[in-house]
Amino acid sequence: MQNAIEASATTTAVIDEAARAADREAADDFAGWLRGLLALAPDTPRFHQGRDQHRRADQVIRLARERVRDQVALDGDDVIAAGYNAACAWHRFIYLEKATTAALEYVQNLSPWEFCQFLGDLMVAGAKTARAQDRYFCELATRVTTAARIRSEAAPVERLAQLHTEILRLAKTPQLADPVFDLRIAPYCVWITYRREADATKAT
Repeated sequence: MQNAIEASATTTAVIDEAARAADREAADDFAGWLRGLLALAPDTPRFHQGRDQHRRADQVIRLARERVRDQVALDGDDVIAAGYNAACAWHRFIYLEKATTAALEYVQNLSPWEFCQFLGDLMVAGAKTARAQDRYFCELATRVTTAARIRSEAAPVERLAQLHTEILRLAKTPQLADPVFDLRIAPYCVWITYRREADATKAT
């Protein structure tokens, strides 16, 4: 019985590893196609020939999806169109600046070459719902801030407190007054960043 359980666990681990490898390959394939269509090089600046290359990447993905849906797809459109949800997540959280400051600064500073890989990683993460996308960008902010602290502090990694970001959806939407323009704003969520010591539990 024990051998059967161990064999099953081994099989599951092999399947999971194969799935991760396939996902990694899909992300790399997507990024490669996108870089080729945009004619990018590793040193291409974000604002190249008067155009924002991040925005161009988003437009290429959306056009590819339209062609796939209209059944007049070009070569590579299926690969590029697979990144549509990733492009939507980027547009909502980064382009419209709804992500936290750390996530915003990280993505905005990516070169076009790196940005294509970022979209591929976001595509593979499967963040298709608003809640999943909230979680993805919060985790990104946590990774970015933690990495920055590791670089700036001499203390061992295991002794560092981590900054965590959470998005809290509001059960009710309080009306926030804007005295300048006499407007009423009803936010759907708020986000907080908090510090948790390395030996503290998540519940704490």
